[in-house]
Amino acid sequence: MDFFEAQDRALRKTKQLVFYYAAALVLIVVAVHLAVTAGIVFYEAMTLPEGATYHPGAALWEPGRLAVTAVTVILLAGLGSLYKTLSLRGGGGAVARSLGGKRVDRDTADPRRRQLLNVVEEMAIASGVPVPEVYVLEAEPSINAFAAGWSARDAVIAVSAGALERLERDELQGVVAHEYSHILFGDCRLNIRLMGILFGIMMLTVFGRLMGAMLRGGSRRGPVIVARGGRRGGGGRGGGGGALILAVILVIVLVTIIGYIGTFFGRLIQAAISRQREFLADAAAVQFTRNPDGIAGALKKVAVSAGRGVIQHPDASEAAHLFFADGLKRPFSSALATHPPLRERIRQIQPAWDGKLETARQAPAARPEARAAAAPVARARPSGAERISGMAVIAAAGTLSSDNLTTARQITAAIPQALDARMREPRGARHAIIALLMADNEADNARQWEIAGAALMEADLPALRETHSLVAAMPRAARLGALELAATTLAQSGEGLRKDFQKLLDDLIRADQRVSLYEFCLHRILKERLEPREAVVNAAPVNHLQVTDAVARAVGILLSAVAREGSESADPAALVDKALNGLYLLREKVRYLEPGQPGAEDLDAALDVLRVSAYAIRAQCLRAAVACIHADGQLSPAEAEALRMLSLSLECPIPPLAA
Repeated sequence: MDFFEAQDRALRKTKQLVFYYAAALVLIVVAVHLAVTAGIVFYEAMTLPEGATYHPGAALWEPGRLAVTAVTVILLAGLGSLYKTLSLRGGGGAVARSLGGKRVDRDTADPRRRQLLNVVEEMAIASGVPVPEVYVLEAEPSINAFAAGWSARDAVIAVSAGALERLERDELQGVVAHEYSHILFGDCRLNIRLMGILFGIMMLTVFGRLMGAMLRGGSRRGPVIVARGGRRGGGGRGGGGGALILAVILVIVLVTIIGYIGTFFGRLIQAAISRQREFLADAAAVQFTRNPDGIAGALKKVAVSAGRGVIQHPDASEAAHLFFADGLKRPFSSALATHPPLRERIRQIQPAWDGKLETARQAPAARPEARAAAAPVARARPSGAERISGMAVIAAAGTLSSDNLTTARQITAAIPQALDARMREPRGARHAIIALLMADNEADNARQWEIAGAALMEADLPALRETHSLVAAMPRAARLGALELAATTLAQSGEGLRKDFQKLLDDLIRADQRVSLYEFCLHRILKERLEPREAVVNAAPVNHLQVTDAVARAVGILLSAVAREGSESADPAALVDKALNGLYLLREKVRYLEPGQPGAEDLDAALDVLRVSAYAIRAQCLRAAVACIHADGQLSPAEAEALRMLSLSLECPIPPLAA
């Protein structure tokens, strides 16, 4: 599926989700209004003077009561949704921890966890997204997994302990590829929003329970249904106090039942949003791994396992739509299942399947994974350059393919084992980042070593020199992968971008009194990984195609920088003008900015504006950037690297551009 089409589809699903939410609230408001009306009618009938005939009349319809009921229900549901959504502001990690997940650090020595990390890292490099954090649901013996996050920047992948223990590597890879498709297709943000909405809809159940507890007064003797000292109201058929309490109990019981009806509607919403996406994710996993037996084998193991994927955590129902397999017990009907039947999914993957579920084989004991001997990252050419069109780059954005995975394996194999081992601990990761930064500026190498020598402890310098040698020997196409792995280690360490490290990087960048596009992109990626901004959960990305003055200026700043830094054109202004030809959204609104107008800070701010613009605008912006870089008909490894770094900042991931 086309990446930009997938994002539009996710946006339409978000609108559909809002419609379902509004419809459920309307039904709940009507039901609660009827419950309150029933309580009032009951109370009035019980307190009616003896011999009188009761006519409900006005009690059945009172606009003021309906208004109060509507405001109360909407406020209760809204506050519940807001509370839950804010509690998930931390992104995918907050979801994983809320379900009992424990993070797997890159320095783990456990063979199965190391195998899981290697699978996840390979796929991150293959798809061009940041390496997500990995969690294991240690208390879950069933086979299941999920991906969660507001965006690819804060996404995580979590697998159950049962999946880790019982799946073979190719099966685990199929499951992880399935979850990666949810990250790339924009499903993760929708899933977190759905968790918040479901919590709000189910608040009435919680409210009913609380009211019941208050009525009992916390007593173990049970509810008190007769008021002491009550008197017969106006000689009516029941005591006024007792009738009131009975009426309140009736309303609470009805509201609690309605709350379960709200839960029912929540399950319907989960099923409506999730089912078709699972087929798409299964297909994407097959396309990515080119191994249908992997994900089909995992599904078969779920089908024959005792737990059948059931997640035991008490909050699993709120996250049922996230899981790889249906994580809830459904004793009566599968109509509310968030996932299609397992047999149907398997048959979609393996049309010739005979329907037999063989006894699942136990996964062999995992061995520590060693990186393969370095392989060429791309087929060598005399010019050392790739030929690739702008439209091909846009078509590659957010794609899952086995060719990407093959290239990713070549890239990870090209990262020396000694360097990979160093990057698994914070000190070595910092050294790797410094070396990656210095590797692009050989002309001022001596000056950069002086800066590094003054900033670092003397004991760090020999290790830095060794790391620098390892980085220098690496193919250029492997640098971005190494940067992601080093940044992941530092992010897990909790150090963030320390001030002394930040200053050292700034000084190294400015050693030659200029900031190259590579240096800018490297520094921005580090800031995004190590100083993650809290997710803006209430502000969805712009969903219209209006190119405002701010967006037009942001595009101009980006294209001007790319035309000057990413090409050798003698006339960058003409290059930008040519690159905009045929781009109907940008053609008449974007202009070239002369040198000195936009600086590094302006480019940083421009990317912040563009990352929340419509995906159609970002697609045209990337297409123009490719045209600027690709003006000579060739795309060198350095140019491809800069282009992929820019695409990361626009949240339009481009996989490694193999020849």
